[in-house]
Amino acid sequence: MIERSTDCNNSKIYEFSDIVDFTDYAEAIPDNYYAKKSKEDDWAGGTFKDALTQARTGNPELVKQLFDGVNVIEAMIDEEKVGEIRDVTGEYFDVADYLSGEPEVFRRDEYGERKPVVPVYASFAMQSSISNKTIRNRGCAIVALCDELSRSGFIVDLNLVQASRYEGKKYFTKIHVGIDPLDLDTVAFIVANPLCQRRLWLAAFERYTDDSYPWGHGSPIEYDLAEIFDTGLSGFYFVSGTHNLFKSSNFRTLNSAKDHVLKMVEQFKEKAEQVILG
Repeated sequence: MIERSTDCNNSKIYEFSDIVDFTDYAEAIPDNYYAKKSKEDDWAGGTFKDALTQARTGNPELVKQLFDGVNVIEAMIDEEKVGEIRDVTGEYFDVADYLSGEPEVFRRDEYGERKPVVPVYASFAMQSSISNKTIRNRGCAIVALCDELSRSGFIVDLNLVQASRYEGKKYFTKIHVGIDPLDLDTVAFIVANPLCQRRLWLAAFERYTDDSYPWGHGSPIEYDLAEIFDTGLSGFYFVSGTHNLFKSSNFRTLNSAKDHVLKMVEQFKEKAEQVILG
């Protein structure tokens, strides 16, 4: 873990090399701290022990749920394709054509000039009132976008950041994930599994502040990307639940989450050199 202080805006940034680094840090809190002793298993998605196990070994059932039916987001790369070759062998399986009975059910795409790196920023911050279902559907949308971009030949520069405030100071948590190839199991756990925020992140925040129950530690805050990223910004930004653009209705169902992502993609097609908020 790397801790950085930015005195200009009175904040601290904690960067973790991977999910194991983050989990090890969170696990070290005392047994009497809220994140570890809380009995609110339904709200948190499970126990503290469940969170440790799933962070380290994954949750195949959750990943399967996320990927059931989410690979429909092909529209995001339509303008990048200069041709599509249909054959009985190829790079990926076309489910719709298979069900329709067409024999040439594999496809491989040829790409024209395209931007090789697409940044995706995602706050994994959801306030306590947000349902677990909404968290999972939102995570599904993020994972589906990253997966489709990655499988379509883009390099996904994924940045997962949480922010909160304690006694006038901002605390940022950034967890690095593998991007070549994209570590989708880890992404799914961080953005779609309530255990990450409602057990592990609460534990990390309690350790940051050395407080067993810091006031407001379940309430995320919104932040400007420029506060922690110093490069030119473009791509997609999935905002936190406290942002004025966040609407739970966009993630009420899996289909509404997909529709929301597709709207973001359409904006990206119109002008790639901007940050698309959603």
